[in-house]
Amino acid sequence: MTRSSIAIIAGMSGAALSTILDLSDKIWKVSDRLGWTQSEAMTLARDTEKSRFSDNLIRSAWKRLFLADRFSRRVLDGAPSVEVLSAWNNYLQALLEWNTDLMVNIVGLEGYYDMHKSIVFEVEIQAKFAAVDQAIRQLYLAPYTQGVIYQTANVATGKPLQLGADVFKATDDARASLYVFVRCFSKGDRSQSRC
Repeated sequence: MTRSSIAIIAGMSGAALSTILDLSDKIWKVSDRLGWTQSEAMTLARDTEKSRFSDNLIRSAWKRLFLADRFSRRVLDGAPSVEVLSAWNNYLQALLEWNTDLMVNIVGLEGYYDMHKSIVFEVEIQAKFAAVDQAIRQLYLAPYTQGVIYQTANVATGKPLQLGADVFKATDDARASLYVFVRCFSKGDRSQSRC
């Protein structure tokens, strides 16, 4: 065999190898897009998006509960009207943000997790937040609270201790459900997954 024959064979082998590698790369990308395989980069990107989505959902939920408790605490502590009104407005802003993202969260839970997780959120978790909203609204509308906010004589009616306790109970119930929803097991019991 001559040197030129070896060079031709080597060149053809290199071209064939390059074509095979290019073709296999294209096949890999197509199968990745069709969901038959998953590259590490795609998995990492999806996991990062899922993590970002989950973090935002959890942060938003806990923020609402914190602000509900904060408003209640301001009312029951007899804080000045400006502090009570500020706490109320902060809660309303968190409620607005929550409701703005509600459908995105429902669909996102189905996309990143599954239909069951989305349904639990929509039916159970949303019911807990509705109870929080009902309780905090009752506290806001109480004559004492209105008297504090608008600096009227209604302050003499006395602090609405039971209404404040109702808010704290509603937020505690929502927190307990969120704990199970987020962590997939009951608070304090990591021995058995509920998801």
